[in-house]
Amino acid sequence: MAIPVLLILAVLWAAVLIPPLVKARTERRRGDSIGDFTYKLGVIGRTGGFTASRPAPPAPMSLAGTMGVPAPRPGAAPRGMTDAQRRRRDVLVGLFSAAAVTFLAALLTRSTMVWGLQFVLDAFFVTYLVLLVRMRTLAAEQRVKVRYLPQPTPQLALRRTASS
Repeated sequence: MAIPVLLILAVLWAAVLIPPLVKARTERRRGDSIGDFTYKLGVIGRTGGFTASRPAPPAPMSLAGTMGVPAPRPGAAPRGMTDAQRRRRDVLVGLFSAAAVTFLAALLTRSTMVWGLQFVLDAFFVTYLVLLVRMRTLAAEQRVKVRYLPQPTPQLALRRTASS
């Protein structure tokens, strides 16, 4: 009875200990820290400092930019749609499509369950529209009320050195 238990324990320990050992052997890390550092600098140079798992940091935006309305900057040209605006448009189109499909299904089937689903989707659609209008109103109000301070012009100072 003790031998099968010991064999099961040995297999479990092997399952726990062998994969990290195999992984360490296959990675073939450099033995010196300088070579490892040089390799990592090369990777950073090729990728520009950003990897696929860590995207580039977004440009700083004001509160209006997070609400889907581009941040108003003095003298800035208007841009295309932001990612948030695209997502909101896609959600609006999706809700409208779902409401239209369930309306047609409710007309064809005359089922009370489908009519109930239709009314729920209509409520979602109307609520989303009200929230979009409210958000746009708040952003417009912010554009009217917020004034940006003029940007100071940089003053170039002459630098004195000890040798002159």
